[in-house]
Amino acid sequence: MAGDLSRDADLRFKGQAYTETFTLDTSAAQVVYRGAPLMIIATGDTMHAIFYQDSINVAAADVCLGIAAEHKEVATTDDEDKAEIAVYVWPTIIGIVNIAVPLTNADIGKEMYMSGSGTLSETVGDNAWLGKLFKVEDGYCYIQLRNPVICSGAGG
Repeated sequence: MAGDLSRDADLRFKGQAYTETFTLDTSAAQVVYRGAPLMIIATGDTMHAIFYQDSINVAAADVCLGIAAEHKEVATTDDEDKAEIAVYVWPTIIGIVNIAVPLTNADIGKEMYMSGSGTLSETVGDNAWLGKLFKVEDGYCYIQLRNPVICSGAGG
């Protein structure tokens, strides 16, 4: 994925991958790529998810649900209650390629966020809060995903 939320990501897993089904917001058409964070925006549709992208200014009351487990496209004509998507959730440990930030096993336990460009970050800012760094191995950063979490440290 390394710096790109505009294509399906190459993901790896440690142990079992857990998924839950959420519904997508169809007030605007959206293409969700496998590996993209999914959010519920507190100031928008608080019942349906959208994928995280640069144009979203993550605020302290927004919720990061997890990572898209599949590629999904929805149109404004789709019924929101039927626009379902599988999402990787806690306690999944998901491996994400990330060459933009030189993370090592010395960083294990640090909180990890994803920027809108698809790179991992240790910076809250207005980034999606994913979880904690579990391990760095073979060019992948393994993140232990959190429960769906309110991004309380976000500055949006």
